[in-house]
Amino acid sequence: MENSPIEYTEKSDIWSIGCIAYELASLQPPFVPSSNTDHLTLAAKIKEGTFGPIPKTYSEELVRSINWMLKTDPKQRANVEDLLNLPYVSFSEMFDFITVEHKAARELLEEEFESFEDQRGRGQKERR
Repeated sequence: MENSPIEYTEKSDIWSIGCIAYELASLQPPFVPSSNTDHLTLAAKIKEGTFGPIPKTYSEELVRSINWMLKTDPKQRANVEDLLNLPYVSFSEMFDFITVEHKAARELLEEEFESFEDQRGRGQKERR
């Protein structure tokens, strides 16, 4: 294990963007500890670049791009120019999926709220 500091470069930012893109696509962070106090396992997962697969609902190109951004070796990781020169990456698929998921969640919450309001209204009438 090398103790020399790792230089902060644009590749660090690319890794961060990869983490964000992964979380947007998977709806969970790429690196999750097995428990809230298991920081050593979390550090090992990050160092090894061990994370779960991205859902198959996304294009192979998007999956490859996220995996490229999350390479642990900065020399193998994409840079800004690499990403800007990629053919169309279907980020719109990710946002469409998230929009649908949020819409469904919002509708469910609205139904629950209406049900709660109905029950509350009936309870107030019964007390009178």
